[in-house]
Amino acid sequence: MKVVIDIPDEAYELLKSKSELDNIAESIIANGVPLPKGHGRLIDADKLNRKKKYCFRTEHGTFPKSEWFIKADDLFSAQTIIKADK
Repeated sequence: MKVVIDIPDEAYELLKSKSELDNIAESIIANGVPLPKGHGRLIDADKLNRKKKYCFRTEHGTFPKSEWFIKADDLFSAQTIIKADK
């Protein structure tokens, strides 16, 4: 099972260095979010938004900003944060 947890950096560093903090670790893990079985790979989609946006021209002109898209190559090559659960 994979669980996503959100903790302050200081707490993470403390947990890594002190084994006697088991109760704190248990509490943090209990409040985590389990990832569903069979989930796909997780990426930082916000990073894609910082990339150059692409547009394409048609006979009616260039698509307006609201119609811009992310290239499939950018999506497929995005860095994986958590591998897919196959």
